Amino acid sequence: KAYIPFVANLLRVLRERVPPGELDEIMHLVGRRFAAEWPRLRGDFPQRVEAASMLLEELGALNTIERLNGGLMIRGYGCLLSAAVHGRPEVCRAMESLLAELLEAPVRECCERGERPRCCFEVTTPH
Repeated sequence: KAYIPFVANLLRVLRERVPPGELDEIMHLVGRRFAAEWPRLRGDFPQRVEAASMLLEELGALNTIERLNGGLMIRGYGCLLSAAVHGRPEVCRAMESLLAELLEAPVRECCERGERPRCCFEVTTPH
């Protein structure tokens, strides 16, 4: 029970003490380190996106994959870290980096941070 309030307060203190650009760098590094805990995804681009989607579901984020021009979008039904996000993009950036590392492709977070937060990540076909 202590994890969520602990992480939420840790993020609040970091936002107060760390300049925004540096905080973004820290969160990208967190995502890359988080990615190092899983084996690289195998297969072609759509197969890797499907595997990343399943990984997010294992972490508690139900989602769907949608086609986009030049790539795919992973759109969540909610946010697995909503209690820690509180409308702030820093945690989303960590997840963006996690996915970019695992997919070996450019990823841009497009999460909804309103009353009902939802994860969203645009994944561009790697060149």
